[in-house]
Amino acid sequence: MLRFIKREHSDVRNLVTKIARASGTGAKLLEEFARHAPAINLDDIGLPPGEVATRKAIAATRRRNY
Repeated sequence: MLRFIKREHSDVRNLVTKIARASGTGAKLLEEFARHAPAINLDDIGLPPGEVATRKAIAATRRRNY
């Protein structure tokens, strides 16, 4: 978010670009692995049930307030 408020140095901009590119490549690789290995469930983020319930409650509250 800071990138949109304050102009960053070129080395920071280059680093952010490299990170974004690597992240995108990693996501594509994970999706490819998941297509070939049904045991990989990318939708399961492995949170405990209490955390899942809390996030659902927060999302519901935000929907009502907007």
